[in-house]
Amino acid sequence: MPKEKKVTGSLLDLWVANKMVQDSAAYNLVCSYSLNKFVEESSVANAINVLSQKFEDLCANFHETQEGVKVVFEDAIDNCMESVYIDSTVKYSEIIHNFVNKKIDTASSPLWKVLFVNFPFSNQELWFNFHHLVADGNSLKVYIECYDAILQEKTADIRETSSIIYSELPICNARSRR
Repeated sequence: MPKEKKVTGSLLDLWVANKMVQDSAAYNLVCSYSLNKFVEESSVANAINVLSQKFEDLCANFHETQEGVKVVFEDAIDNCMESVYIDSTVKYSEIIHNFVNKKIDTASSPLWKVLFVNFPFSNQELWFNFHHLVADGNSLKVYIECYDAILQEKTADIRETSSIIYSELPICNARSRR
């Protein structure tokens, strides 16, 4: 059974501001990483599930009720990851543009998406798109560090991974976007 909480303070302000910019990705936080070694699609999907179990905020969605706005934490997430094979620069640009600029619906979870990009010759990228309601600059760093640790099959504690700098992650090389 999903958990439900009332939204208060600055989170409500952010939710209202998001509602005012219909069909805009202005509140999305996007980052991408080149993978330094080949990773199976099933490992990427498993890491998404483990991360969403570790952080309940990643399973949240927002609903307007008569009592106000409530946040509902789902037990599980679906439709978070998309996997694509890229065989041309044009296709890559179009897919990335659509992924980065798609508004995330706050009424349905998940409020984050992952794009797993496979290129010829085993090159791979991971793209993350988080709605600002579930991520900011600090939490985004923690999510990515934990995700990387999960991909490496480490049982990482947040306190152990929070000091890692993106460029030092063994699997992911960060590239800033936006």
